[in-house]
Amino acid sequence: VDKGSIVRTELAVKDIPAEALLGLAGVKAPLNGKVTMIIKDFQMAVSSHAAATVACVGSVELRNGAYRLPESSVKKLAKAKAMAYLKRKFPDFASAGIPVAKLTARWKAKNGIAAVQGAHLVSTDLKADWTGKVDIAKEGLDGFLRIDFHEKDPKKARLIPLKYHTRPAYGRLAGTLTEWHLRSVPVSRVPAAIRARLRKAAGR
Repeated sequence: VDKGSIVRTELAVKDIPAEALLGLAGVKAPLNGKVTMIIKDFQMAVSSHAAATVACVGSVELRNGAYRLPESSVKKLAKAKAMAYLKRKFPDFASAGIPVAKLTARWKAKNGIAAVQGAHLVSTDLKADWTGKVDIAKEGLDGFLRIDFHEKDPKKARLIPLKYHTRPAYGRLAGTLTEWHLRSVPVSRVPAAIRARLRKAAGR
């Protein structure tokens, strides 16, 4: 393909190991599991800044995997109110990761920026939803996170802040897949449209 040309294609894969797929895309992420993905209307200019020209719509589903939190991110979460619970719930999460029963997401990308309408993660007794934007070239992300705790073990549940027993926790998650930071955000500071989007994702 000549420089200055536009690459156009569509893609569909099923039950592909996440590590292999991420490797082909040149993306570093401590994530494993089986991936099913559909990408439509993909186009990208052949140039030295190709990633910044990507446009497409897509959806992905990952099952039976795990996500290992980046070491630097774990250090930043050391004082988080729910960290004691996570350590008790997932004793080996620093090395083995947090189990991911299912992870789904839908996005629409233009000029190298993917708008994620609602990423939905189901783990053991907790669910997380995220909506925001991903800079494809920089592998950067910025958006709002919602976490719903559904702990069944009374001893472990006592480690979760009481207010999160009956309502979700919200935060702002930004950075990259390999180094991000999470800041707690009061629900009053989450725009109503974002809350609605996260609520819809959580209802899946």
